[in-house]
Amino acid sequence: MMIRDDEEQLKLKGEILCALGTSLAKCGAETRLIINQTEQVARSFNLQQCEINLSRSQMTVSINENGVRLYFSGKIPAFGINMASLTALNTICLDIISRKITDLHEMKEKILAVKGSTYKKIKLVFIEALAAAAFAYLNGGNYKVSCAAFAGGLVLMAVRFSLIKEGFFAVFAFMCSAFMGCSVTFATSLFALDATFPETKLAVMATTLLLVPGYPLMNGFLDVFKGYLETGMFRLQHAAVLTMAAATGLLGAMSLTTWLYNV
Repeated sequence: MMIRDDEEQLKLKGEILCALGTSLAKCGAETRLIINQTEQVARSFNLQQCEINLSRSQMTVSINENGVRLYFSGKIPAFGINMASLTALNTICLDIISRKITDLHEMKEKILAVKGSTYKKIKLVFIEALAAAAFAYLNGGNYKVSCAAFAGGLVLMAVRFSLIKEGFFAVFAFMCSAFMGCSVTFATSLFALDATFPETKLAVMATTLLLVPGYPLMNGFLDVFKGYLETGMFRLQHAAVLTMAAATGLLGAMSLTTWLYNV
């Protein structure tokens, strides 16, 4: 009976480690942080032979204690970004390591209960549009450039969220939203605000900056520099593909711009 209880405890510890690592990966933690946090929690569980690995698509935990071998894996659909979830999970890790939480069932429940804070899509559309206007202004644009970038940013983010909600791939959504947003920016600059061609180009570029995948790029470089080549290269490749998709949409909008100016 005692052996069975020990196996159940080991199983629960493995489930906690796997759930923790998977959750950290989903909310955008860099690979070094994920591995370090789960290893520290494993040490707090007094696990002597525990192997933790993270790949692009899954988190794996292998435990070999007292002749009992257990293997756990968790699927990672995508590396997202949610700092609220990351902060909450990090707090739970610190509580486990410092022994503030000792009950294994409570640990698992707390980890699985972490849900990321999100803004309403309408609010996000306006926030991103304001960011585009700020990009334009900070790069030397006047009120015409900022207003055009704001209008383009509204359309760009609305199209992006709509396509993703309908189940389209992120790459396709980036390309279409870049084209639609930049086209609206161009049309607003030329026909509504009577902006010059240099002002129009600045507004279009400011609108496209909304699609720069800065977080995957940053985490990708950090992973590569710290030796986690597999996940680092994936993040960089993913960011490069998204950037090319946005650039394709921008080129389409700029081609339309050139054609209309030559009419």
